[in-house]
Amino acid sequence: MRYQLQGAQKDDEVFVKVVYPTDKSIRLENVYGGQFPPKIVRSDQEIEFDSTDECGSHYIILNTGEHVFKLTGNYYCQLYLKETNVIRASVRYQMTMDEFFGGDGVT
Repeated sequence: MRYQLQGAQKDDEVFVKVVYPTDKSIRLENVYGGQFPPKIVRSDQEIEFDSTDECGSHYIILNTGEHVFKLTGNYYCQLYLKETNVIRASVRYQMTMDEFFGGDGVT
């Protein structure tokens, strides 16, 4: 999916919310293939963009599948939402500090 704000001044901006309900992971890329690392928040946390955030700054809201990103009127602000072949996971291991460093910090 391609996004571009057309007919706008380069300082204009909008915030796009896309709900991606499948279990597949997606990433946001610019026209040159550069990726934007997301800020991940819980659904009870507030999303705050500020004036220093550039085109492509974005948030992923956990448990809702929502992606919110900044789109500006700059001609080069062309963003692509692409499916990836990865899964996001969070894992917790219960181990002592001695067990962790006993393997040189590798888990």
